[in-house]
Amino acid sequence: MPDVVTAELLLQEQLDDLTRFRQVVEAQRAVMRMADAGLLDTFSREAEEIAATVASREVRLLAIRRAIQQANAGREPATVRSLAAQVDRARALAASEASALASSMTTDAATAARELEATSRQLGQVLGGYSRQTAPGQPLLINRRA
Repeated sequence: MPDVVTAELLLQEQLDDLTRFRQVVEAQRAVMRMADAGLLDTFSREAEEIAATVASREVRLLAIRRAIQQANAGREPATVRSLAAQVDRARALAASEASALASSMTTDAATAARELEATSRQLGQVLGGYSRQTAPGQPLLINRRA
């Protein structure tokens, strides 16, 4: 059955790409810790390319699996079912890891925004203290506890 062999090959390619996708997500996580925007963008594009490849292959794979099932009274060979189950698990794991990374990025961005806002307020208070002179040349008291 050539369709079975094709389905097995496509499923194995899906598994390989999903494994690569998870590796790219891990690389993105490491790059976030290094704060390298260029590398993060590179890995982001790679993840998008892998996702597009997996999606386009999935369409072909569904058609082939349907043909196999129709030719065999709704049944697939055990190898195809096993690989399909592995692909489903790998897809769920990859999606979970990507969601966790996105959540982490959101949290990190919110934390950075709060820190930046606090620093900006503090800077505003310090610089505002210098501009509170009533007349040029008058002594200036700056409240550093504020």
